[in-house]
Amino acid sequence: MYVCPMHCFKHSKFHLVQITDRCGGKNHLLEQLCYKLQVGSATQLAGAVESLLMVNTAVPSLEDFVEQVCDVVLVAGREFLPRPTESPCEVPRILEGWLDVLSAVTRSQSIS
Repeated sequence: MYVCPMHCFKHSKFHLVQITDRCGGKNHLLEQLCYKLQVGSATQLAGAVESLLMVNTAVPSLEDFVEQVCDVVLVAGREFLPRPTESPCEVPRILEGWLDVLSAVTRSQSIS
């Protein structure tokens, strides 16, 4: 099952607050944030959060793109599939196979 990145971020944030409440102190929270965001110091947190927010904003567009590609390949292109599948993980392999067939057809037409 796909888990939305924002959903994960909210749970991580909640988890950090719980850790801070148990261990006490803002420094521990900053240390945990630095660790989770993979930065060396608290001064780098703003940039890391900005990057995270930019990525989070791009995710819905990427999800839409992947869904459209999967619909074209797995639904509209169903009759051209080498074997029945509904797995998005198969899409790159299917597209490579289609490119191989198209290349072979193009080469055979140029020879004729």
